[in-house]
Formats: sequence, C-alpha cells, structure tokens
Amino acid sequence: MAAVCLLLLVALLELAKGSDAGTSVFVQTGGDLNLDVTENDVPKDFIIFLWKFGTKGVVVTFYPNKQPQVQSPYTGRIESFENKFSVKLKNLQKKDSGVYIARLTTAEEQILTEYNVTVQDPVSPADLTVDSVSITPDSSSCNLTVTCRTEERNISRTFSCINRICNQEPRDRSKVPNLRAPLHMYLLNETIFCNHSNQVSWTESNKTIQKSCTAKTRNRDGLSVAIVIFLVIVAVIAVTAVACYLRKRDKRENEDNTIYATAMASDNHTQNESPADDAEHPSPITTYSEVNPTRIRPAETESKGMPESLYALVQRPAT
Repeated sequence: MAAVCLLLLVALLELAKGSDAGTSVFVQTGGDLNLDVTENDVPKDFIIFLWKFGTKGVVVTFYPNKQPQVQSPYTGRIESFENKFSVKLKNLQKKDSGVYIARLTTAEEQILTEYNVTVQDPVSPADLTVDSVSITPDSSSCNLTVTCRTEERNISRTFSCINRICNQEPRDRSKVPNLRAPLHMYLLNETIFCNHSNQVSWTESNKTIQKSCTAKTRNRDGLSVAIVIFLVIVAVIAVTAVACYLRKRDKRENEDNTIYATAMASDNHTQNESPADDAEHPSPITTYSEVNPTRIRPAETESKGMPESLYALVQRPAT
C-alpha cells in the first residue's frame, strides 16, 4: 500500500512538473498551431500516444503500426508531419484556447509536453490625434496634448518642447507608460508613438511634435497676415467709397450751379427782347424812313409816267 501511494505521489509530481514546464503559445484567430513532440521520446513499444485538449477530450490518437485517429470535433483540421507524432491544428478559434497535452502510455503513463495556447483576435487600429497645441509668442516653447484611441479604450498625454528639447509634462510623469500594456504611448526622438498590441498583433500611430508645432506657428502667422490684409482691404474700400461720394457731390453741385446760371441768363434775355407784336407793327420811325426818307424827285416821276405821291404833294413847299 505504501508503494502504491509513493507511485501516485511521483505521478502527481511529474504531472505538476510537466504543467509548470508547459510552453505558452499565442495564436491569432484563424491561425494554425503546431503540436510538436520529438519522435525519439516515443518508444517503439508504446501502447498508445495521444494529444489531449485539457479535460475536454482527445484530439488525435496514435497506435503502433496504425494510422492516427482524429476525433470528430477536429475532423478536417488535423494535418500530419513527417514526424508522425507531430500534428498541425488548423483554423483555431477562441474556444480552442487551453492546454494541449502529449500523453504517452507504456508500462505507465507520462506527459511528454504541454502547450498553453491562447487564441487572440488582432488588435484594433490606434488613432493618435492632437487635441491642443500652445506656443509661446517667441515660439521657443510648445506644449502638445495628444490622445490615442482604440475601439476599447483611450489614453491622453501632454508633451512639452523647449528649444526643440521635448519631454513628458511633469504632471504626467506618474503615468509612465507600461510597455507590456495593450495600449501605451511614449516619446522617442521628438516623435510621439502610440502602440496598441497583444501577443499576436500590433498597430502603431505616431505624430512628430515639431511638425505639429510648426504647423501651429504657420497657422498663427498666417492668421495674423490675413487679418492685416483684411484691414488693408477694408481701409482701401472705405477710402474709395469716400472719394466716390465727394466726387459725386461736387458734380451734383456743379450741375445745380450751371442750371441756375442758365435760368438767369434766359430770364435776362426774355426781358431785353421786343414783344412779338412789334414785328408785325413796325414803329413809325422805321416806316417813315422806309417810305420816304427824302423827297422824291419830279424827274423820276415824270420819267415813269406816274403822278407824284400824295406824300410828295403834301410835303412840297409853297412857292
């Protein structure tokens, strides 16, 4: 009885030892897992050799001089190697995470090797964005606050650059990134990196501090120039508008003065002109001068055979 208890104790110690010595393996979802064992570790007189999936069942069983037998849940997913005791388990899913054990039965049972398998999905992309940039007036100092986001979480950090020497802000020193964490941010050579990773995949995003600070400086200077240009344009428009107004006002005043002068001249001309009836009724003086300004000579009258005019007879002097 004591001997049996001793054998059981040894078996338990061997099992514990094998479990502690198990190899940790991480496989991306949909990937393959190689379950390897050295052929020399399997003696020719073995009774049975099998790969087990923890306590959930047998994956594949080997018998001497027979083809391996794949259990139904793994049909079509097992591929054999030249080493006939090593296999490849294909298209792993998260439910396939667990301990895979190579168990050998001869006169006694023993565990040859173990694989502690974890199946993981690839990580989501990391998006690093600049939340704010503040620059001193002389551009000697630049503070940059950035946030790294993933589908699961996000982290923010503030970095400061003085005379092109960049460091993490003192208030963030307590947030020293854990490089083993799934999501961490760090500064390297003036470049901020955000890394999202697990044991099967990783993704990274980065921002250059000086590039972000320079862009902010250009935007600030560009805005200042734009404001100056805008003010100049407004001033030019205002001056032009005032000049046009004064020009139109002077032109209108000149036109009013011209109209007034023309009206006055017309009134004076109307007053100096004779009435229209004067043309139809000539003055006596004019008629007299035209009828007979001098005495008509008799010789001319006689030559024409006409009697003297009444006017001539009336004006003839007495003899």
